[in-house]
Amino acid sequence: MTRTKILRLRLPEALLADARRLAPRSFKRDPSRFFERVLRRWVEEEKERLLDAEVAKMGKDPHILAECRKINEEFAQCDSDG
Repeated sequence: MTRTKILRLRLPEALLADARRLAPRSFKRDPSRFFERVLRRWVEEEKERLLDAEVAKMGKDPHILAECRKINEEFAQCDSDG
């Protein structure tokens, strides 16, 4: 069973009214599940963004670039093998 924690949120009334008007039925039936899905999606997108940033940082690292060049040189001999 997943542990849960109760969290109270303060939302502008206009935003909540728009959400109730525009959101799918799932929001109206169970706002907690709706917010959970939205938050999970944001967390996954943020993790992906952070990973992309780390990969980009690695792509500029001189030590990693040197190692990649060595690996490419080693495998270049096999390129003509088909």
